Amino acid sequence: NNIYSNDPPPAWAKETTERILMFPVGVRFGYRSPLDGYCGDIFIGISRQFGNEPWTAPFIEEKDQLSKFSLQAGCALGIGW
Repeated sequence: NNIYSNDPPPAWAKETTERILMFPVGVRFGYRSPLDGYCGDIFIGISRQFGNEPWTAPFIEEKDQLSKFSLQAGCALGIGW
């Protein structure tokens, strides 16, 4: 029961604990600018999660669960000496 009604707490309000071991392995390719005082990086990468299967709870939709593969792409800019 909760303080506002006699209804049981919703499924998402229940506390659960899981212990899993996962580690990402990936590769990233890109280009970094050679200019002094400025840095720019354009990259693309792919990675795979290894280890135990991630926990699954009945209230988490499949689309929101941790994926085994990921693809990254981006651009990073910075100023410094």
